[in-house]
Amino acid sequence: MCGLSVCFHLRRPDQGKKNGQHEEQQSRLAAQLHSSVESMRHRGPDAKGVWISPDNGIGIAHVRLATRDLSSNGNQPLHSAMGDDIHVVVNGELYYDPSLPEELAKDYNFQSTSDSEMAIALYRKYGVGFVKHLRGEFALVLYDGKAQRIVAARDRFGVKPLHYGVFDGRLLIATQAKGVAELLDQRQPLRWDPICLAQGGGHYGNRTFFEGIRKFPPGHVLVVHRGQTEPLKFEPYFQHKFAANEGGRDDRPAEQLIEQLRAHLLESIRIRLDSTDVPVGILLSGGVDSSAVAGMVAAYTRERAEASGKEQKELPICFTIGFPGDDELDESFIAQRTAEHLGLPIERVVVSEEILANDFDEACWKGETLMWDLQHIAKKALSRHINGRRFKVVLNGDGSDELFAGYPFFVSARLEDDDKVRAPELSSASTEVRKELKERYAKNLQWFGVEDAPQHDNNPAARALGLPPAFCNLGIPRYDVWLKDEVMNMSDPFQAILELFSKTEVEEMATYHPLHRALLAWSRTVLPNMVIAAISDGAEMAHSVESRPPFLDHIVSEFASSLPVDVLVHLKGEDAPIEKWIFREAVKPYVTEEVYARRKHAFRAPFRWKKDGPLYRKLTSLISREHIDQLGFVDWKKCHDIVDRSFEGDQLLFRQAIWLAQLISIGLQFGVQPWKPETEAVEQTVKATLVKGQVGENWEDEKENRNDVDSGKMFRVDSTEFTNWRIQ
Repeated sequence: MCGLSVCFHLRRPDQGKKNGQHEEQQSRLAAQLHSSVESMRHRGPDAKGVWISPDNGIGIAHVRLATRDLSSNGNQPLHSAMGDDIHVVVNGELYYDPSLPEELAKDYNFQSTSDSEMAIALYRKYGVGFVKHLRGEFALVLYDGKAQRIVAARDRFGVKPLHYGVFDGRLLIATQAKGVAELLDQRQPLRWDPICLAQGGGHYGNRTFFEGIRKFPPGHVLVVHRGQTEPLKFEPYFQHKFAANEGGRDDRPAEQLIEQLRAHLLESIRIRLDSTDVPVGILLSGGVDSSAVAGMVAAYTRERAEASGKEQKELPICFTIGFPGDDELDESFIAQRTAEHLGLPIERVVVSEEILANDFDEACWKGETLMWDLQHIAKKALSRHINGRRFKVVLNGDGSDELFAGYPFFVSARLEDDDKVRAPELSSASTEVRKELKERYAKNLQWFGVEDAPQHDNNPAARALGLPPAFCNLGIPRYDVWLKDEVMNMSDPFQAILELFSKTEVEEMATYHPLHRALLAWSRTVLPNMVIAAISDGAEMAHSVESRPPFLDHIVSEFASSLPVDVLVHLKGEDAPIEKWIFREAVKPYVTEEVYARRKHAFRAPFRWKKDGPLYRKLTSLISREHIDQLGFVDWKKCHDIVDRSFEGDQLLFRQAIWLAQLISIGLQFGVQPWKPETEAVEQTVKATLVKGQVGENWEDEKENRNDVDSGKMFRVDSTEFTNWRIQ
């Protein structure tokens, strides 16, 4: 995992050779590229490289975390050795059959054994369509000098971040938003994007906090030619597809599906263990997801040692988080019992209140993402320990809840309708039993302090997408009740979700089971923008640790998408629904009985703390009248006493307070100028139609216009300000 930066002139650049400005332009671009990747050096401490084309038309830069081909041959940017002017920067890991490099070597001369160089070889063979042949977690930008074009792509689930913006005729791309900001020419302050704030702070769409900087959509490719005048067009190369909820023809036996899923999971773990030249650790909690990873890793590691005839000298180390004095949320003791059962060593990192407070600002700076809990800071502390143990790669259990329906609002969505795809004789429950379970299950639904109350039932965008009620009310929470009314009324999270889907996709969604609609919406939004961005990539790469999610493999995903909802959430007679049923059955041989039988418990950090403690003092120092005025979009009357009230044991209030504190910290560290209503008049007008509920035939055209990045004034933040830890 690494950091990359790209500056591409959309128009043919003025080379400045006649008046001697060429060298000056090149020097300025080189300085911008160096500054950009240096701001992300925590993502790539092992090497740095910069390349600029002879005409100054493009510059690319990279900071490397070396995990495969540890020699300097693997340093990036990588350049084709075939004299065809092809260059690439890659963040992430590509997986492939060992025979593929030998096959591609017939027409390409590899200069390294780095997986990233496969991007050049595959591009030469398949052209722009090469992205469909990539397997893994990646974000990349390739430049073809002869064709005068760049090809940018992001992996199917958005495991690796990528941001972009268009300013004064230049397309700027970087792993993080701070990297884009450092590529800008003029040192003007960043500006808040009020639509992003109104839409839930970036969790549900491709906007970022900063005006003009957007997130590259997962599963898409962007091809840009020099001289093109058309707006940027992102083309999907991967889309989740589900069968229409009808037919009753799926008669595959459950045992067969379980065996097939188990094989896919084992294969996904195998390739992630084999595709590295450094030791691999395991992130382990008390849940079935990470426990399954640990169990499969242990089994495969021993099988590999036996097959080679060599004695297994070292087993992979598990790393787990403990919270002192909170037996309800501390899962480390379950993790320790799992590790002991598997015969794996485990290290427990205790995350205290002091750590959560002291790491608060650094987590905001390095992660650039809001989180409704402090678990991402706990994960960051764990990553610091892992880095100190000289591990660069770990496997995690991300994605199984999203693919196999683990969250309570997914269970509720399953109960909204019968599984009409499954053959009737294989159905686990009748319509009557399902309806009875639905009524009983709805009485106790809660998610991170939010209860299942009808908050969004009348939202036009939610209705257009056909999203089930519990998903709307629990899966899309609002912790920003302190926003000024004029900002809150600009948009909402469901508008952001709707903008991610084409009109054809919305029409297809109408035929899906409600559970599949919820899974699809979550995978496009909260999964990449919060689960991965804050808790995984953002927390782990804060200390140069690459986290690989075997369950978010697209081969596994495609199989999961083919499964009937009855095996995802199993209705066993009148008993409580069993979430992730088929996943539990597939991994049962690799986990303890305790973990197999344990119901879903979302990993959370404690939220009950004493007043006058480190967290209380931290939040009090951030949520002040002065800082609220600096934001400009928060109503002080709504939050003047939020810290005191949030430390009285109210979970929802505590999450509202830390959400606000994170925005303040980001605003201070990124030097964002206060928001002023009069400067946002155009944006407010653009949103007027959908806020009023006019979701009609033209909504897709409006979506395209809203997603265009306006060419505007450039702005920049000085990365040497605020605190010392930003200077590495």
